Amino acid sequence: MKFLSTCRALFRGRLPGQAVIQITTRCNARCVQCGMSVDHSFPRHSLDPEVVDRILDTVARLGMQAVSFTGGEPLLDLPRLTGMIRRAKKLGIPYIRTGTNGFIFQRHEAPDFEDRMRRTADELLESGIRNFWISLDSSDPDIHEANR
Repeated sequence: MKFLSTCRALFRGRLPGQAVIQITTRCNARCVQCGMSVDHSFPRHSLDPEVVDRILDTVARLGMQAVSFTGGEPLLDLPRLTGMIRRAKKLGIPYIRTGTNGFIFQRHEAPDFEDRMRRTADELLESGIRNFWISLDSSDPDIHEANR
């Protein structure tokens, strides 16, 4: 409760537009502009789901309208991510967002690609996600792919 009252005092009735929760530092991309790049050597971690639950409880109690789950690459652990999205939805947060660096779209020529995409889309949709983004690092395909 002390944390909640500290937040209320800090914001003095003005809430930020959204809470951004970096759920993991794990990533599979080499984006030069990002500190999570797979090329950077540091201990990787993911937030404990109980910590995320406490954050979401606070966000909901404060009346925030949006939460974004980021990383690293949030889709590296889709079941864990969709559990967090379900929790946010259950708490009544209307705008729930996440995204991907696009690695899930690799191997589009593989026979199981369509099934993999359908399962991923169905799981995200069922979880209650409101917005989903795909990162593009450049309009120039060579520059974009250099990051991947």
